Amino acid sequence: MTLAQKILQDLNQSAAPKRAYTDGDLATVLQAPAYPSMAEPSPPLREMSVTQLAAPRRAQRIMLDLGITTIGQLLDTPVRNLMSQWSFAEQSFARLQQQLVRLMFPQADPGSHEVDYASYAAMVASIIKPAISNRRMAQIVQARLGSEGKPQTLAALGRTYDITRERVRQIEQVGMEQLKAATTRRRMARFWKEVWTILESWKRPYPISRLAKSLATRMAWSEPPPVRSLQRLLELHAELERDSDGNVWTKGSACE
Repeated sequence: MTLAQKILQDLNQSAAPKRAYTDGDLATVLQAPAYPSMAEPSPPLREMSVTQLAAPRRAQRIMLDLGITTIGQLLDTPVRNLMSQWSFAEQSFARLQQQLVRLMFPQADPGSHEVDYASYAAMVASIIKPAISNRRMAQIVQARLGSEGKPQTLAALGRTYDITRERVRQIEQVGMEQLKAATTRRRMARFWKEVWTILESWKRPYPISRLAKSLATRMAWSEPPPVRSLQRLLELHAELERDSDGNVWTKGSACE
C-alpha cells in the first residue's frame, strides 16, 4: 500500500467523512498549483518539494536518505518502506500524514479550519492555530504579528514569559518558519490574491502603509493592519521583497 492509498483509506474510514475520496480526487489535487504564486506560474502540487512540508526533522532526513524529493514521489512510496526505517516512529509518520492531508484535502482535516477574514486579527489567529501546536510559540508569533493591535516588542514578551529577548526572537523565528510551510500559504490564498492584485495595479514598489489601507478596503476590514505587522506577514511569501524605505514588490517584476 502506498502512502497515497493509505491517506485515501484513512479519510474514507474516518468517523464522519463528509464525502468519499477517490483516486480521481487525488489526481486532480496533485495537478493543481502547489501554492499561490505571484511572479510566475506555480508548479503542480505533485512537483512541490517535500522540504515545504512542516514535517518532523527525522522524517525530512529519512525522505532525503530514500531519495524522496517531491510530494508525488512521497505519495507513491509504499508505507512499509517508510516504516521500515529504524528511526521513523509512528508519531513522525502520523504528523507527516496529517501535513499531507492538510495540504491536499484541508476540508477533511478537523484541525484545519477555514481562514477567518473578518479582520486582520481574526485572519492571523486562524492561520496560526493549525500551523503552530506549541502554545507559547503560537502566542509569541501572534503577539509579534500584531493581531491585537501594535506588535509587542521582544523585550515586552521576554518580561511576560520570563525569558530573554534573544530567546523570544529564537522562538518567533521557529514559529515563522512553521508558518512558511506550503499548507499555510495555500490556506491564505485569498489574502495573497488581494496583495497581488494591488501590487500588479501599481507596477512599481508599493508603500506598505498604502498596501495596509488598500487591503483593509478590499478585505472589508474596519481598520488596516499595523504596518510592522504586515511587513512580517508578507515575509511568509518567498516571492515578495521589501526595502528599507517601506516599499514592497514582487520578485521579477519591473520596478520603475
